Amino acid sequence: MGRRLLQTFGALAVVALVVGFVVWQGRDEQPPPSVAPGDVVLQYADGSELVRIPPENTPAPKSAAGWLRAQVMAELELHTQVTFAQATAASAIIRTTIDPKLQLAAASAGAEAMRGLPNLRHSVTAIDPASGSIRAYWPGDDVDYARGVLRTPGSAFTPIVLAAALRSGKALDTTFDCRSPRTIGAVQIRNQEPVAPRCTLREAAERSVNTAMYDLVANDLGGPKVADLAKRIGIPETVEIDGWITKLLAGKDAAGPDATIALGVGDAQLRPFDLAAAYSTFAADGVRHRPHFIADVRDRSGTVLYQAVDDAKPAISKEIAGQVTDLLKSIPACAAKAACKPGEAGHPVSAGDYSDAWMIGYTPALAVSVWVGTDKGSTLLRDANNEPVTGTGLPATIWKTFLAKA
Repeated sequence: MGRRLLQTFGALAVVALVVGFVVWQGRDEQPPPSVAPGDVVLQYADGSELVRIPPENTPAPKSAAGWLRAQVMAELELHTQVTFAQATAASAIIRTTIDPKLQLAAASAGAEAMRGLPNLRHSVTAIDPASGSIRAYWPGDDVDYARGVLRTPGSAFTPIVLAAALRSGKALDTTFDCRSPRTIGAVQIRNQEPVAPRCTLREAAERSVNTAMYDLVANDLGGPKVADLAKRIGIPETVEIDGWITKLLAGKDAAGPDATIALGVGDAQLRPFDLAAAYSTFAADGVRHRPHFIADVRDRSGTVLYQAVDDAKPAISKEIAGQVTDLLKSIPACAAKAACKPGEAGHPVSAGDYSDAWMIGYTPALAVSVWVGTDKGSTLLRDANNEPVTGTGLPATIWKTFLAKA
């Protein structure tokens, strides 16, 4: 009798174990990890471990993983109402929005393209337009080149100017004087490539015709209207870099940014991350979602301490977002079915050379920003053949490789 009861209890224990395993296998998340008292565990979006942080919270190393950890912990303090002290006391598990496959794709795409170019730096950011979830964040190693620097977007800023023009009532077939050079106000403007004497807004935006875009802002829109549109779609009012708070797109006085914002220069310096956020609003049919690193925070027993909530806000009309997307899809440098804008910012001294090169674009699933530059923003960008780096060069290579691996 006793032996029979033991056999019965043993069989029931096995069944319970199997059922428990199957239940966990059927859930989206993995079973709670083993967390030492006081440790804080950061996870990828799929529940696999990203990094463990001990209670003493030693500074993150200067590496891509370290900068990612720093961004997650900064968001913990600013947006979740869970302090690090509280997270430590709870032995918290912080599940991030980072997709491990996409993170690996960002790392490998950059490593392949930048091989043999030790003087160049790059960053890759990918955001889910439908939710604002940051799916990949590869900021570089020695410095966080995604959210820790301000760089000049140049012609990568053109779609934002286009959206401002469309929102003000301009049509894509509006024509401009596109001759080069032109003196507008007291400023002489030149185009980067030959164009017809007259061109439409569509042509000017697609080819980043400097004379037309500057004319549009200097004599019609005004810099503040462009800056307002940029902030509506995701460019923040201020950013903190190295402990300093900087206003973006603010201009030098109360009048706001001047017409050079039309060319993505002067007062238009941004973080590479910010362009991914702005373009993601285009990809989301004009709806803005706050970019975020943290999906949820739980204590070691699984109790939810914080859950990210989508704060979707209409920023521009679906029609305007669609017009921008259709135009960007027509750019030859884009991958199939993707919308993109390669861009570069001219070197302040050497004509025909660049200090920043970009490829920004999106599919319905991802908005991706790739920046290539140097640790000093005024340094010439040259590739392995000693040719100037443009947006259609190294940045486009990284961007397309990332999307192919995604």
